[in-house]
Amino acid sequence: MMNFTEFTKSKLRNQWIKEPHMQVYVRKSRRFVNDELIPCFDVASIQVKESHQGKGLFTNFLKMVEEYSAENSLIVFVESVLNVRLRKFLERNGYIHHPSTSEICPSYYKPAKTT
Repeated sequence: MMNFTEFTKSKLRNQWIKEPHMQVYVRKSRRFVNDELIPCFDVASIQVKESHQGKGLFTNFLKMVEEYSAENSLIVFVESVLNVRLRKFLERNGYIHHPSTSEICPSYYKPAKTT
């Protein structure tokens, strides 16, 4: 299984990737945001070993995704967030609830930084 850096350098569009103590399903996609089809980097599923949850692993991973996305003019899209704590974290960190997703299982996006 490849890691984040290997995936970003590959031509693959979606893949389970492995980082220390976690696996994440990611995708290079295009999504409608504000009525415009925009290139995105999706975080679709997250699996962190129970013994390592709450220790900043996903936070650090998300920072890596955000840096890569900013360098490549991509929107970060976090899909179907079930964890209420993660929802609050995303909202505190500039993520916006995507209006076409449900309140029960919302998705969030972070607009690409403009220079």
